[in-house]
Amino acid sequence: MVKKIVAGITFALAMMSLPALAYAATGPSPNGHYYGVAQWNNATTNEGAYADLYISSGSAADYASGGHINQTVWEGTNYSSTGSDWVEGGYTYGYHGANVLTYYWAQNNPTTGYSDHRVTSTTPTVGNWEPVEVYYIGNDTWDVDFDWSTQTDSDGTHTVATGQPPYSNYMATGVESTSSSSTLSGAYSSGMEYENTSGTWSSAWGSGTGLLIYTPAEAAWTTTNAKLHDWQN
Repeated sequence: MVKKIVAGITFALAMMSLPALAYAATGPSPNGHYYGVAQWNNATTNEGAYADLYISSGSAADYASGGHINQTVWEGTNYSSTGSDWVEGGYTYGYHGANVLTYYWAQNNPTTGYSDHRVTSTTPTVGNWEPVEVYYIGNDTWDVDFDWSTQTDSDGTHTVATGQPPYSNYMATGVESTSSSSTLSGAYSSGMEYENTSGTWSSAWGSGTGLLIYTPAEAAWTTTNAKLHDWQN
């Protein structure tokens, strides 16, 4: 999730540029959120990002006010190198004031701005792994696949982002939360891959991928550029 509404103010994700291959600070970040993520700024030009997300137990302390804690794959669009325009998919504890665990997808569109959608055609189960893939399919359209296919939203539409030009120079994965009191006991993003503009998928993200941490969210490599362990206690 990348938006929280408090007292009429919208906070949207703008992942911070990474000054080195690892950056850690006491949270919150400048946008008020907490992160334990791997991100690849100025990535090789690409048209897709993938990770297999482990569904960890967790809770959103601020769900009643619209807060959340989520495990996510973000993919830049419109040649974004720092995530200013993006499409994302993952699972979240807390969704629009509901105390739920649900899959969701969202986007920040260069024309229409931010929107998010609850996925209702498949349901996360703690302890399972969920393949999440965000990739370009042409005509300014990106698919967000769960279980290797597009899914249905609560509004009856599908997990497809339109009006989003290619290509990407940015991707990220890991935990994001809107409260320091929220928890995610131990999540993973495994089997990380990206798709080049010829449609070929490459195992592991590039050597420029680094960790961005705003505590109490945390992140550490299990396998550099291929499997991330993240959590918030």
